Amino acid sequence: MRELDPLNDFAVLKCMGENGDEEQLLSFINAILENRNKIITENGIKNISVDEILDNIEINENTKLSAEKLKDKYCILDIRSKTSNKEIIIEAQRQNTGEMIKRSLFYACNIYRRLIKEGQNYQKLPEVIAINLIDYKMKNNDKVHTFYRLIDIPSIKTCTPKFLEGIEIHFINMQNFKKLKNKNINNFLHQWLIYFDKNTKPKLLEKVMKMNKTIEKAQKKLDLISMSDEDYRMYEMREMAQYDEITLKYTATQKGIEIGKEKASIEYAKKLKETGMSIEQISKIIDLPIEKIEKL
Repeated sequence: MRELDPLNDFAVLKCMGENGDEEQLLSFINAILENRNKIITENGIKNISVDEILDNIEINENTKLSAEKLKDKYCILDIRSKTSNKEIIIEAQRQNTGEMIKRSLFYACNIYRRLIKEGQNYQKLPEVIAINLIDYKMKNNDKVHTFYRLIDIPSIKTCTPKFLEGIEIHFINMQNFKKLKNKNINNFLHQWLIYFDKNTKPKLLEKVMKMNKTIEKAQKKLDLISMSDEDYRMYEMREMAQYDEITLKYTATQKGIEIGKEKASIEYAKKLKETGMSIEQISKIIDLPIEKIEKL
């Protein structure tokens, strides 16, 4: 087991979101596009273009990160990159915040809107691809890789559904990948997800790194985080932000349980009171204060 979690969003940003990380970023994106094309082909989906494998990419490096920003559990640390005709954003999310799908759609649409320049022809708008690397269970979804586009609803029942070009949103689910019994080490996407799994056994990771040198480069950058006091401090801030979020959710859940118990007790007390049972007896049975029962 490795010391650092490759899915920590700061770690993802440091390992393939800085200038000089184009090789590993390109490899990861191409692994997703290749798997996307495979899904399209295997399912016989018509009227949707098969993406070309990219040969170059430009990273839009984020502005300097502040301690205040890193401590904020709602802060989004994403990787932004572009090609001649695509804008690609990548975000890692380990906690289910409950609004990831809508947030990703809003974020992608907002970037798409900003790409148009005054007087520019709409036909020249680049496509926006949003990639969400998540590590939690999504409702009614047991697939490792899913992607979404706008579609003409009536055409769904036909052999040639009509898709709108422009925005495509991908979800790569680590939880579902971890459950796979037969991981394909020759599959480029599987190679990357083996890297992103912090519980991957060292021997398997070494084997994958020998097969894919871009993953070896990402791992070397991950190792460097623990050697830099400043980078490790930032990594820890993101870990603490994650723990704070888990604690808040647990506290809210426990509070909800207590509120639910009290409401149930009050309803039960009302019913007992309606039967003519004395307030003192009700208080003993339900463990509610007499004063509260009197007000019911």
